[in-house]
Amino acid sequence: MIEIKSYCKIDGNVMITDGNITCSRPEGASLKEWLTLIHKESGQQYPKFYKMDTLSKAGFIAAEQTMCPTEPEIAPKEDAAVVLFSSAGSLDSDLQYFETVTDNNNYYPSPGTFVYTLANIVCGEIAIRHKIFGETMCYITKEFSALQLYNQLRYLEQEQNTKTVICGWCNVLKDECKVLLLRVELTQNQLADQNQLQEFTDKLNHLI
Repeated sequence: MIEIKSYCKIDGNVMITDGNITCSRPEGASLKEWLTLIHKESGQQYPKFYKMDTLSKAGFIAAEQTMCPTEPEIAPKEDAAVVLFSSAGSLDSDLQYFETVTDNNNYYPSPGTFVYTLANIVCGEIAIRHKIFGETMCYITKEFSALQLYNQLRYLEQEQNTKTVICGWCNVLKDECKVLLLRVELTQNQLADQNQLQEFTDKLNHLI
């Protein structure tokens, strides 16, 4: 069985957590400014957040919304995983890094930007924050597919004995952001049920 315990959606100018609008983007604020404001207002002390690229910040914040209400003190999780899908991947950071190396008269390669030119870094940031020691995967796809996610969850449950997964769609490019992250719980030997597949894909297609 697969059960969606919590979800967070960041789309356009609003953040929605479990069906409720929890934050709106201030007029005139850039995406990076808005995400930084959300983090500051959360009251959390996590200095590394400010060094992250925008994709990682968006994924980090969405994961916080799905995890923190149940987890005042973070414990290591051997049976948890992170599975994300994205169309742009790290392209936003790629373009920023490209700008630092194309002008011979203003050549300043940025190590802080270069480290985020891999799409799966957002998975790593989430895993580090929540002490997730299971699989971390980021797939680049043209569009979100609930069926693809379902198949990955089935693999994790059957082959890795995974119990908890932070998963979904995480896409950022320039000032545009579309994120849907879920915290799901897996129950062994029941995930492949056809009715469960239809219910899961229908719900995700509605949320996205």
